[in-house]
Amino acid sequence: MPRNEQENEQRKTHRRHTDESLVVERTKTNESISKSRDRTESQTDKNVESKRNAADRKTSDSRSNADSAQTEKDDIMLEEERSLSDRKIKHERTLADAAILKERSETRNSTTEFLKRERGNTDKNLKTERDQDDANKDKMLKSFSDEVSNHLKTKVSVSTRDELIAILSHDLRNPIGAISTSADLLHQEIEEPSHKQLVELITRNAKTALQLIQDIFEMENISQGKFELKLEKQNLYQLLQECVESFAHTAAAKNIALELIPADEIVEVLFDRGRLWQVISNILGNAIKFTPEGGKIVVDCKLTADEAHISIADNGVGIPADKLDEIFNRFSQIASKNRTGLGLGLYISKIFVEAQGGKIEVVSNPGKGSTFEIILNHRAEEK
Repeated sequence: MPRNEQENEQRKTHRRHTDESLVVERTKTNESISKSRDRTESQTDKNVESKRNAADRKTSDSRSNADSAQTEKDDIMLEEERSLSDRKIKHERTLADAAILKERSETRNSTTEFLKRERGNTDKNLKTERDQDDANKDKMLKSFSDEVSNHLKTKVSVSTRDELIAILSHDLRNPIGAISTSADLLHQEIEEPSHKQLVELITRNAKTALQLIQDIFEMENISQGKFELKLEKQNLYQLLQECVESFAHTAAAKNIALELIPADEIVEVLFDRGRLWQVISNILGNAIKFTPEGGKIVVDCKLTADEAHISIADNGVGIPADKLDEIFNRFSQIASKNRTGLGLGLYISKIFVEAQGGKIEVVSNPGKGSTFEIILNHRAEEK
């Protein structure tokens, strides 16, 4: 049986029991009132009868005394007085009986009206309560129905999303990866400059597509809380060297000077190598994208008592002041003709840095460049 039909049957059963109980209670009340009234009226009749008998005895005694005191010549007058007295007593008792009957009738009518009014109020309140109960249950049933509907929609949405992720994983990433690898191999074999440029274009676009797919994967993992950190104490400066070297060719293609300031000491910091590599790569990639030809990007790393500070500074277009609070939002993209990404890089970077107990900050001067700073606690213990 469907849930709403079950609810209706339970509601009807409950109300039938309530009505039956109400009838039983009202019957008991009527019987109790009737018995109490009968006892009261019977006691009243007994009291009235007792008083009248006492009055009669008193009158009889009085008349006996009068009989002994009267002479024969007063008999006629005495008989008339007694007859008049008897008629008067009878009249008074008739009036008293009528008053008692009237009082009893008014009492019964008053009781009946009171019960009728109170029971009417009870029925009215019961109806109001049931109407409210019906409304609440109808609302609950609608809410439950909506919840089931939304659950089914969410289930379909999740299924569709999982299918999309599967497509990105196998049907897109693998062939694009094959294109990128083939282009790298082809680049080594080709000597014609114009052909090399075309192969480089293929390589750059393939890597861009792979990065977009990777960003989507990372966002999905973040939304489901699936990404894990592998924190280890390791050389931070060495990681920076490798990142800078990986972007050297891309920067040189735009005639951008990419410089890493030498470190004064070995910087051992607790971090997740793969995640931090992705963070630095996102920032370096943006710096190259928004720095004009002939510009400069400087990467530096310094230690304080407890922290390691990584700075990546460029002299590119900069970020408007009213956009600084938005650049770390998901799908955020500063107005630009160069929209080669989804606006997920800095969003993911911020989450990865904060997950490692650090923070990421930016200062910018529009038209003069931007400086991103990643701050990590290098005194933290390895877990």
